[in-house]
Amino acid sequence: MQQAYLERQYAISMREGARELIEELNGLGLTVGIVTNGPTEHQRRKVEALGLDKLIAPERIFVSGAVQFAKPDVRLFRHVNEATGTKPEECFYIGDSWRNDMVGAVDAGWTALWFNPRGAERESEHEPHYTADSFAEVRRILLESRTRNNGN
Repeated sequence: MQQAYLERQYAISMREGARELIEELNGLGLTVGIVTNGPTEHQRRKVEALGLDKLIAPERIFVSGAVQFAKPDVRLFRHVNEATGTKPEECFYIGDSWRNDMVGAVDAGWTALWFNPRGAERESEHEPHYTADSFAEVRRILLESRTRNNGN
């Protein structure tokens, strides 16, 4: 099993609609980044296998192995804010892991959107700002939020 995993670990693809959403957000001039847990080289190879390195600038890809803090540790989120010159209240975090993504983003003061296509149950009292089960819903939430925050 381990051999099969090793042979296929980079034969991965994005969920339907993910690439288009990132391209649209980039086209709107929004700053898009990645915050991921894992060993640096392994995660970077996954980013390349997905083609995300062509959509997201390398200085906006944050891997816990390189930063020395892992989600849900708020220090990772603070590091991202410092490196990007952003404030927590300006950041929107989309994640599918309750424990790592929602707990970390909420505790760091970021706007948290739980991408939950499997209908998983919450694991704590943390309250995400939004929940979505498809990229179409994620897109709608992001664009409505952007319009609301810009006063348009």
